[in-house]
Amino acid sequence: MKNYEAFRKKTISAPELHGILEKSNMPFPVPVDIEKLIKFLNIKIENKPDFTKMKVLGSIRVENNEPIIWINKIANQLNERKRFTLAHELGHYMLHLAPLSTWNNEAFVDEKIGFNRDDEWDHREMEANGFAAQLLMPAHIVRDKVNKYINNNQPLDIEKLSSEFEVSKVAMKYRLQALGIES
Repeated sequence: MKNYEAFRKKTISAPELHGILEKSNMPFPVPVDIEKLIKFLNIKIENKPDFTKMKVLGSIRVENNEPIIWINKIANQLNERKRFTLAHELGHYMLHLAPLSTWNNEAFVDEKIGFNRDDEWDHREMEANGFAAQLLMPAHIVRDKVNKYINNNQPLDIEKLSSEFEVSKVAMKYRLQALGIES
C-alpha cells in the first residue's frame, strides 16, 4: 500500500498531518522538508518543463489512480516559491482529492492568478494556501520563535523568521497576521 492511500476518504488538515507523521516517527524540524514529506507519502513529483503551461505554478492530478504533483520549474525558480507551491499542491491532495470516494482523473491546476476575493477567487485555492502556510509554518513553532524575540526585548525580524522557515517574507507576514501576531 502506498502511504498516500492511508489518507483516502478523509480530510486531513496540516496540523493533523503533522501529528500523524510525528506519531509515525517522522518528525518535522523547521524548515519542513516538503519534498521528503511528499516522497514519504509516495506521491510523485514531476518538474519537467511544459511550455504550454507557462502561466501555471503547479498542479496535482490523478493518473492511473495515483496522485502526481507537477511543478513549473520556470515559475518556481526561487526555493521559497517552489516549497510553497509543493505544500499548496499537497494541500489540494489532503483537502480536496483524498476525501473523494473515487478518482476519475481529477486535477487541480493552479494558474498565476491572485488568490484573494477581488480576483478569480476560489475557496479551494484559499484552503490549499492555508494548508501550505500551516504545514510550512506550524503555529506552535512560529509562536515559540516570536516569544524568543519578545523575551529578549528584540524587534520581530521578519527576514530572519522567513529564512528559518524557508518561506517568503510575504508568506511569513500573512502567517503572523493569521496567528494574530503584529509584525
